Amino acid sequence: CGLRHDNTTRMRWDLATGRTPSGDTGPSLDHTTHSNKGSFVYIEASRVALGSKAWLSSDWMDPGSAVCIQFWYHMYGE
Repeated sequence: CGLRHDNTTRMRWDLATGRTPSGDTGPSLDHTTHSNKGSFVYIEASRVALGSKAWLSSDWMDPGSAVCIQFWYHMYGE
């Protein structure tokens, strides 16, 4: 959908389908397809310092045109 990982940060967004590689994390279903066949981006945050950041970037969007952006998020863990 045109979003990409911003390489100026140390944390990395990864693309997955189904489940995340680490156990007991991530969503059990894709929000859009309501199945395990949809894709999503995630951050493996098991060994990340408090306050770390990860950025997603897109191409320039013309502020004069109609744009609709929706984000769904899932947080799980301790």
